[in-house]
Amino acid sequence: MTCKRDYSTNGFLRGLSVMVSSKHMDEKRVVISTGDLVKGAVRLLSPPEVLLRLNALLEDPECPASAIGQLIGRDPVLTARLLRLANSSFYGFPSRIDTVSRAITVIGMQALRNLVLVTSAVDSLSGLPVPDMKDYWRHSLRAAIVARTLAIRCRAAEPEALFAAGLLHDIGIQIIAAKLPEIARELDFRARDTGRSIAEVEREVLGFDHADVGAELLSTWRLPPTLSEPVAWHHRPLEAGEMQLAALIVHAADMFAHELESARSDGVLAAVLARLPAAAIEILQPDAELVLHVEDELERNGAQLADILLKSA
Repeated sequence: MTCKRDYSTNGFLRGLSVMVSSKHMDEKRVVISTGDLVKGAVRLLSPPEVLLRLNALLEDPECPASAIGQLIGRDPVLTARLLRLANSSFYGFPSRIDTVSRAITVIGMQALRNLVLVTSAVDSLSGLPVPDMKDYWRHSLRAAIVARTLAIRCRAAEPEALFAAGLLHDIGIQIIAAKLPEIARELDFRARDTGRSIAEVEREVLGFDHADVGAELLSTWRLPPTLSEPVAWHHRPLEAGEMQLAALIVHAADMFAHELESARSDGVLAAVLARLPAAAIEILQPDAELVLHVEDELERNGAQLADILLKSA
């Protein structure tokens, strides 16, 4: 659902009216929505064509696997990256997957869709005209690895969907930065100065946060709720309803990723426990063993996945 809010142009917010449209300069109220931001970036954020066609095929319950294999096989670069990903130690399939049809048989069509999304989204989204995209993707990949690890540990449905959600959880930040760069910088300064989260400041200023923007993008890409909902609620996971576990996993993965980037190894668990809501701790039961497992996954698979997914980012 598109989040839409009115806000005053007084003080700091006056600058936003200039950024959105010069016709609002003399008006006292401005309206902007998540849809406005996503639609305004259509050229840069157009969904990968193969993903749209794959979604259409998957919506047909009688679609044969061969049709999906033929679709993906038309893109040799995507096929090569997809097979490298499927054969990586991260997935650990017992036998080598050397064709798309074999990948469909072993992985399943829904999981394959998530891998296609992951392998194609990086190229599509890395064209955004914002700084520090390499750092952004490194954090996102770390969160994706942690999300899948948590999903398997918690026996959550569709771990690959949560890997994809972890990879794309903060894409809304980059959309805001691309479309409203001056406002994005001010939002970041305000969050740092006040010690509040960027999502909280965004909601105060814009009426929505980057999670809403990211979910809007994934909805325009016609992706299922198993992908868009964890992104939408990863800063407010307890409000996610039926998708609460998935949202909690992405929420916790984001925290683990940040702490693993900045904290000493022996301080990661304490830092995460201090920030996680009690319900998340009860459900996910993070402990020292989990931290060691996550660190092992990152050590064994992080560089390989970065080489496969982020080489062009």
